[in-house]
Formats: sequence, structure tokens, C-alpha cells
Amino acid sequence: MKKLNNKGMTSVEILISFVVVVMISISMYTTVSAYQNKQQVESFKEKIMTYKNLLTKEVNDDLIKKGLIAVDVQFDEANGRHTISFTLKNGQTKRMIITNVKASSSVDDNFSIEYGDKDKEIYYPIPNVGEYENDHGKKEYDLKINMVEVSTENSVFSLVVGFIHPDLESKYNITIVCPINF
Repeated sequence: MKKLNNKGMTSVEILISFVVVVMISISMYTTVSAYQNKQQVESFKEKIMTYKNLLTKEVNDDLIKKGLIAVDVQFDEANGRHTISFTLKNGQTKRMIITNVKASSSVDDNFSIEYGDKDKEIYYPIPNVGEYENDHGKKEYDLKINMVEVSTENSVFSLVVGFIHPDLESKYNITIVCPINF
């Protein structure tokens, strides 16, 4: 009797090959997905650092180079707004408005910093690094201002604006320190 030469694949071999291909595909997807998440987080950090550096340089250039004579700080709790007026040695008056309104059932998040000549401030919106809608249908941003500390003790102006983001492990601050009438 003549033996058959079966050189084809059995269904078990096909099934095992399929399982191996699926396992490799899942592992590659997980790796690529993790890399994309890491890249997105790094992009967020870069946006925040650029924002921080731009605003800090702008304010420090005025306060340090032109000389700070006096500071007036006002806080409007109802609107979540800090207004800081700077009087400079050259007679200019600069103003910074920090808006820190967290979303509720009736309003969207509103986080911004404005800085410039009085009544001609430049709007510096907080970088949008993610947003979602809350239970009341209002917009909430992932990056929020979580604190504003202003001090004029010992003839030194100090401003710290802190930011928080749920996915970033670092905390970010805009810190401005300048002597008054130096």
C-alpha cells in the first residue's frame, strides 16, 4: 500500500499559529499605546513649561528691569479674581488679573491670567491639556489653578500661582519674587 504524503497543515497547527499571532499583536498594541500616552504627557508638560516661562519672563522683565515701587492687591471672592496693580519707577502702571473659577452647576471652568498696561492687558489662557463635561453639562479642564498666594511682606513682592493636573506627577508653579522700592 502506498503512503500518502500529507504536507498540509492540520487545524490544530492553524489554531496555534493564530493564537501566537494574536498574542504578539496584543503585546505590540500595549507597547505602542503606552508610548503614545507617555508622549502625550510629555507634550502636556512642555506646554505648561512654555506657558510658565513666557509669563514669568514677561512679568519679571517689567518688575526687575523697570523697578517696582508699589503693589496693590485686591481679591474679588465672588468672581474668583485676584487683581494686582504694579507701580513702576518709570511711572507706568501694570496690572495682572488672575481668574480662578472652578466649574459648578451653573458655570464652566475659567482659569486665566492677564497681564499688561492698565486696561490693555494681554490675555494668557491656561494651556488646554484636556477637558471633559461634568455632571451638569459644564466644561471642566484637566489643568487647573489650584492656588494663588500673594505677599508683600518685608518689602518683597511674592506671587505663586500653582497648577494641578490629575495625570501629571509634577506640580507646576509660576513664581515671581521682586523687591519693592529697591
